[in-house]
Amino acid sequence: MLDRRTRLLRSLDALSVGDALGQCFHRRDPATLGDLLRRQPPEGPWRWTDDTAMATGIVDELLAHGTVDEVRLAERFRVAFDPGRGYGPSMRTLLEAATDGADVVHRAAAYFEGQGSMGNGAVMRVAPLGAWFATEPDRIRDEARRSARATHAHDEASAGAIAIAHGAAAFARGESASALLDHVLLETPDSLVRERIEMARRRSNEPLAKLAKAVHADRDITCPATVPFALAVATRFSDDLERALWETVSVGGDRDTHAAIVGGLLGARPGNVLPAAMLERREPLLLCV
Repeated sequence: MLDRRTRLLRSLDALSVGDALGQCFHRRDPATLGDLLRRQPPEGPWRWTDDTAMATGIVDELLAHGTVDEVRLAERFRVAFDPGRGYGPSMRTLLEAATDGADVVHRAAAYFEGQGSMGNGAVMRVAPLGAWFATEPDRIRDEARRSARATHAHDEASAGAIAIAHGAAAFARGESASALLDHVLLETPDSLVRERIEMARRRSNEPLAKLAKAVHADRDITCPATVPFALAVATRFSDDLERALWETVSVGGDRDTHAAIVGGLLGARPGNVLPAAMLERREPLLLCV
């Protein structure tokens, strides 16, 4: 297995490449769609989005402290906020209005009549955390939950973050992809996220577009839709990172976030290597540590 820091940074690199690749194909013009059908990489630089910006915050937090503190992480998100990175309306409002990390966490807990958000922002950024704690799986549940609660207080967001983090840890350990969904299900709290992962496991032989529709990933940006789809793609193409990213982006839906999660899941898997041409096209990251 790779060392902890290498696992973390490889997961972040693959997450950011998936994010930036997916962002390139959000446009609907004929030339863009033609490139997607031919799997022709666009010219660089590929601009990453809020998915990468927030994942970088988690990476900085882990490199600096070795653990996640939700208030400290929320402050990282607030300070690094760039409205040009494609943040959703709720997250933009949250980070623009808050005065410090504690205020971010407080305001996030009050969203949606006190339930908090279960949007996929909680899971798009968490895979590097799973890669970091791959040799300490007993820590993943609490660390992933705190990473989610920095901005997403809903229990479904925590369940999604836990599922993706455990998936990333298992991939980083080189575990069999065929048994990975079983492992993730054992670690995921009772939730709609868990029910949908179970559905994805039962329908593992279906075309990806059909599976995406079944779990609502073709139209929904919540954790119960995003998590099972991303895990299903990653397990199906676990040893071919480049193909996994293209297959993800080709399905549609929230392309950049889906591909970011798939990239983060598979980036630290032994044997997976990002094509140099893709990494070179992605604009540089802004790590603080």
